[in-house]
Amino acid sequence: MAFGRPASKFAFILHADVAGSTAMVHQDEHLAHERIQSAFNLLSRAISSYGGVTLEIRGDALLAEFEKASDAICAALVFQQNNVSERETSENNTPWPRIRIGIAMGEVIVADRTVTGAGVVLAQRFEQLAEPDCVVMQGAARESLPERLPLEYSYLGEKEVKGFERPISAYQISIQAGENVPKPDSPGRFFRFGRWRFTSSLRSRPGVAGVAIAAVIAVVLAIIWWQPWHSTFTPASVSQMSHPLPDRPSLAVLPLKNLGNDADQDYLGEELAANLARDLTRSSNLFVIDPDSSSRYTASSVKHRRIAEELGVGNVLEGTVSRDYEFLEITLQLTDVIEGKSLWSTRFKEPLNDVFAQFGEIVDQVVITLVGPVSEGKSENETRQHRTPTTDASALDNYLRGLSYLNANNAADNARGRELFLRALDRDPDFADAHAALALSYLNDVRYRWTDTPEPTLAQARQTVDKALALDPLLAQGNLAAGYIALQQMKIAEAITSARKALSTNPGLADAYALLGTATTLSGNAKEGVELLEKAIRINPFAPYSYEMNLGRALFFDGSVIDAQAHLRRAIELNPGLADAHIYLTAALGAADDHDAAIVEGKQVISIEPDFRISNWLTREQGIESSYRDKLRVALKKAGLPDTRKESNPQVPDTETGRK
Repeated sequence: MAFGRPASKFAFILHADVAGSTAMVHQDEHLAHERIQSAFNLLSRAISSYGGVTLEIRGDALLAEFEKASDAICAALVFQQNNVSERETSENNTPWPRIRIGIAMGEVIVADRTVTGAGVVLAQRFEQLAEPDCVVMQGAARESLPERLPLEYSYLGEKEVKGFERPISAYQISIQAGENVPKPDSPGRFFRFGRWRFTSSLRSRPGVAGVAIAAVIAVVLAIIWWQPWHSTFTPASVSQMSHPLPDRPSLAVLPLKNLGNDADQDYLGEELAANLARDLTRSSNLFVIDPDSSSRYTASSVKHRRIAEELGVGNVLEGTVSRDYEFLEITLQLTDVIEGKSLWSTRFKEPLNDVFAQFGEIVDQVVITLVGPVSEGKSENETRQHRTPTTDASALDNYLRGLSYLNANNAADNARGRELFLRALDRDPDFADAHAALALSYLNDVRYRWTDTPEPTLAQARQTVDKALALDPLLAQGNLAAGYIALQQMKIAEAITSARKALSTNPGLADAYALLGTATTLSGNAKEGVELLEKAIRINPFAPYSYEMNLGRALFFDGSVIDAQAHLRRAIELNPGLADAHIYLTAALGAADDHDAAIVEGKQVISIEPDFRISNWLTREQGIESSYRDKLRVALKKAGLPDTRKESNPQVPDTETGRK
C-alpha cells in the first residue's frame, strides 16, 4: 500500500458553468446535451490553443488549468466571443448554452486526473459571480496580467466568498472595443525552475529571463505571505479535543445544506450525507464519525473548530444539495480543520438514482486525498460503495424520506416511515435496503411497546429482514436488523454472528460495534463487551441512550461499578423513563455499598414500575449469562428492592405461587 499526499503546485484555474442549463434541458433534453457538449468542445480547443489543460468536464461544468493568467483570460475571452457568435447564427428558438467563467489562482493538487484545492474552490466562487457570457477574475490574478493586453476591467468590489477568511477583490474582464484577443504565443521549448517552466525565448535572453524569474518569485512569495486561499475558520486545536485523534485520517460528514426554498426537501441532505458517511466506513483506512453525531451540525451554524474539537476529528466533509425535478445538484468540500485549509472539492448534477454510484467515486477521491493512492486492489466489500440500491428513482426517494421518520422515536413517525418503505417496495420489490428498513420499523414497534401484538410483529420483522438478506447477504443494515431482532429474542449467539457480518462489510459502523458489544456482554464476556461499546461511543460521541445503558451494564458486570454509575446516569439523562437504566444504576450503587443512594434510586424504579420484583424482572433477562444474573440479584437485594411480592406486601398474591 502506498501512502503520502499527491504533490501540490501553483496554477491559474478556469471554471466554466452553463447558465440556465435546467431550462435548456426542459425545453429539449437531447438538443441541450448536444449543444452543451459542442460549447465545451469549443472551449476546450481555446484552452488547448493557449497552452492550458482541460482537466474535467462533468455535466454542465468544465475545469481547466493554466500556467499564466494571460493565457487563461485570453482563452476565456476568445471562447466567449465564438460562443456568442455561434448562438447568434443558430436557428431561432433552439437552446444554446450561455457560459459563465471564473478564473482564480492558488495552490492545487492534481491526482488521478482530478485537480483539487483552494484555487479550484475560488474559481468556482468567481464563476458564480459572473453573468452569462462573461468572465470574472480574482483581483490577485488580475494583477499578474501584462498591461499590454487590450482588456477592460470592471471592478466588482471586495466580495465575501464562502470558505475564505477575508473579502477578495473581483473584476469582470472583457476585450476593449475594436480590439482583438491576442493570439497564443509560439510554443517554444520549456525549461524548469522548481515548479515553474519558461519558454526557450527567455532562455535566449538571460537578462530578461533573470528579471522574469525574479518577478515570478516575487509574486509567489507575495501570494504565500497573503495566502488568499485560507478559509474562514480558526484551525482546531488538537490539545482541546474531547477525544484523542484516531491513528488514521478522521472525518465527519455534515448534512448537506438544502439550497432550495422547500424545507420538506431537507431530508435529502440529511439522508444522503448519512449514506455517504456509511459508504466511507467501508474503508478501513478512514475513521468516520457516525451520522447520529455529525448530523447535529451544519456548516452554516457551527464553526469548524467546534465540530472538530467536540467530535475529535481532523477533517470535515460538507456540501449542498438542490433539487430540480428528477436532478440533484450536489457540491462537496473536504477541509483539513487542523491545518485550516481546503483539500478537495467537487460538484455534480445527476438523477437521484445515479447519485449513489457517484458517491462511490467520491469515496475513492476522499481516500486518495486523505490517505494517498492505495496500490492493492479493493476487496469485494470496499467496492460496494459503487452499488446503486435501486434503479427506480421514486422507490429511492420514498426510502430516503422514510429513513428520516424511522429515527424519530415516536409511534406516529415510525408508522409513517413504514408506509414510505412499503411504497418503495411497491415500486421495486427487490429493493434490499427498503426491506431492511421496513424490518427495523416493525422491530421499533416491539422494542418501544407501540404494538399490542409484539410476537406477530416481531415475526413479521424477522420475515422481512430475511427477504433483505436473501437479496443482498452483505447488506450491513440488513445484518444489523437481523442482529437487533435476535437480541430482542435473546438469541445471543445469533446476534453476535449478525453483528460480525455487518462489520465485515462496514468495519467502521458504530451500531454494529454497539450490537456486538451488548451481545458479547450478555454472553458472559463483559470485558470484551466494554471495549466494543467504548469503540462504538468513540465513533458516535453523542451516542443514544442505549449505548450508554449497555456500556453501564457491561461495566457493572465487569466489576467497574463506579464507572458503570456514570454511564447509567448519562443514559437516564437522555431517557429519564428508561426503567432498565434505573435498575442497573440501583444495582451498581448497591454493589458499591452506597446504601442511601441505592435506596433513593430503588424508589425511582418502583415509581416507574410499581409492580417491580427482582425475580420477575430476571425472568425477562433470561438470556443473560447465569453468573451475571446472580450478581444482579445480590446487588438489587442489597439495595432493598423486593425479590417477591411477599417481601413488599403480604396481602398481594405472590407472582410465582399465587398464594396470599
